[in-house]
Amino acid sequence: MTNSQYRYINSIRLIGKILDESKTDETRASQDSQIYLSKAFQSQVENEFDVDLNEIISLTARFENIPITDELSGLVMKFSLNIAQRLSLSSVSVILDFEPEVAMEQGYQSWSPIRITEVSDIREQRTTMPNWVKGMYFADAASAGKIFMADQYMICKNDSKQAVVGSLSAFNHFSNVTIEDGKLTLNAILDNVEFDKGTYELDPLFIAVVDTDQVTKSVLVDTDFDKAFNAYLDLWAETSKARAQRPFSGFSEVTNSKRTTLDKNQADLGWCSWYQYFWQLRPEYIDAAIEEGLKRQFDLIQIDDGYQSAVGDWLEQSDEFKGELVRLAKKINDNNMTAGIWTAPFLAGQNSTVYKEHPEWMVVDRLTGEPQVAMVNPNWGGYAYALDTTNDEVLNFLVKTYAGLVEMGFNYHKIDFCYAASLDGVRFNEKKYTRAQALRMGLAAVREGIKDSYLLGCGCPFGPAVGIVDAMRVSADTAPYFEERIAWTGFNEASPSAYNALIASALRANLNARLFTNDPDCILLRKQDIMLDPNQSDLIMAVVGGVGNFEIISDDVSLLDNEDYSRLTKIRELNGATGLLNLSNLFNLPLVIDSDQTRLITDLWGKIDSAEIDLDNLTQDYELVISGRHDSAWARLYKKRN
Repeated sequence: MTNSQYRYINSIRLIGKILDESKTDETRASQDSQIYLSKAFQSQVENEFDVDLNEIISLTARFENIPITDELSGLVMKFSLNIAQRLSLSSVSVILDFEPEVAMEQGYQSWSPIRITEVSDIREQRTTMPNWVKGMYFADAASAGKIFMADQYMICKNDSKQAVVGSLSAFNHFSNVTIEDGKLTLNAILDNVEFDKGTYELDPLFIAVVDTDQVTKSVLVDTDFDKAFNAYLDLWAETSKARAQRPFSGFSEVTNSKRTTLDKNQADLGWCSWYQYFWQLRPEYIDAAIEEGLKRQFDLIQIDDGYQSAVGDWLEQSDEFKGELVRLAKKINDNNMTAGIWTAPFLAGQNSTVYKEHPEWMVVDRLTGEPQVAMVNPNWGGYAYALDTTNDEVLNFLVKTYAGLVEMGFNYHKIDFCYAASLDGVRFNEKKYTRAQALRMGLAAVREGIKDSYLLGCGCPFGPAVGIVDAMRVSADTAPYFEERIAWTGFNEASPSAYNALIASALRANLNARLFTNDPDCILLRKQDIMLDPNQSDLIMAVVGGVGNFEIISDDVSLLDNEDYSRLTKIRELNGATGLLNLSNLFNLPLVIDSDQTRLITDLWGKIDSAEIDLDNLTQDYELVISGRHDSAWARLYKKRN
């Protein structure tokens, strides 16, 4: 390999405390010895070497070159902490000699902001938001609005180089990439967990810096940087033992053929109640969708928010749904469709039975001593609190709850607001487990309850979920309108809107079928009771078809006609064999997203007018399926010619 990545490694930093066993917990915080250690790497590192930080801690570093092309390799870094005396650690960081100018900022969960911007744009106004709001979107809530950061991985560039750096799992801790004093810094976020004497593994890291003289305005596809980005994702998937099951049909208890007249090679189609009825759900709306599903051969009927007696009491129904939920699940299954249900496993509403009977199960706010707020929603009765998934009683409750939902007939589970399990706060076992481990334990309990049923994460930090979920929402909520209307200060990209959903789904397209199946959120077909015009709808359809084609509609089915379903068929017929997507031209535009059957060409940011550029070299082997536009944002979806 001629392109060594070793030269970019600058130094390592560790922050924590030495714990004195003679001190009580009450005096420890103010009296324990603070440690802030920084050590430069040797200029030519070996494949394995030790960094002696001081007499109580050292670090073993192991390096492996990963071939990407004949001329390019990536570098995997694996670190072990060797601890001789009890410690509480806040973070371990690797500082690189690379100074980005433009980067992709992203938070750690589905709806978190994601944008490509200059690294000087840190959105200082975010600092005014409550801690739980900042913690909803970023693993390091305290740094939101103070430094530029990206959770799990960052892609970035300067005038001469492009880089992809990140963590290859989140089994042990959250990781982020920050820009400090201009330099890229990879951080293991250890949450002040206490380590006894022994050896401990950190989650492995990846670095690939690509020299480039590419011209910004050129239309380039399949560059070394694109290959490096995909190589990182493939290695993340392999390291984290990803499962990416698609489609969601076949998860019904019914074993006979699910389709009779519909081409079995078409993409599966689901229906969800949320974007038409929201929390004002009634059993007859589900019945109507089932009847329509019989005619249109839906594969999934998913019941969303509104059936439960309270958030957290998922086996108890509202008065209107008592006795109806089991009936509806049976009716869906009996008609050869998969029965799906929405829950928020790590939330407990203030009016819920689980909160009233078990207040000790809640994460506690460090400042107030009250239950940790995870969401405020007047339609849920006000506050919803975070469940403490380091508590074995909570984990047992989750297993039983989700086993109960399966017993009721539900084999597709959309779990929402999952970040609640990883918010900062006082936990039963917080000295033993990081927040990433707390979340993964909660997700594992859900998986144990549902067994092999289909699991879709939403509002969920990606890292700890890989290997547990089958699919993941990769965007903010869509909406029956195009542009955002209201957002937390500084978190505009996280606000519900069709446009925000498209941006995130495009920028995260190549996660699809590697880490999980991407869910770009629902398609709204109706022409009534909606604020999307036909051009915007076509834009949505083009992007969804090009970023994995995970198709769930969310309309009052009485508002749909043959023309609506005919428009959907344009993309439903595009059912790629592998689902793998390659994302190209990210920093140059227009963005190009390829599957084995399709090519999506788009500029959702309106920087390049499609009428002013020559796309012939990108489309000569393709034919146009659908195109759409909103103001200067545009997308064209093509399929390969036979």
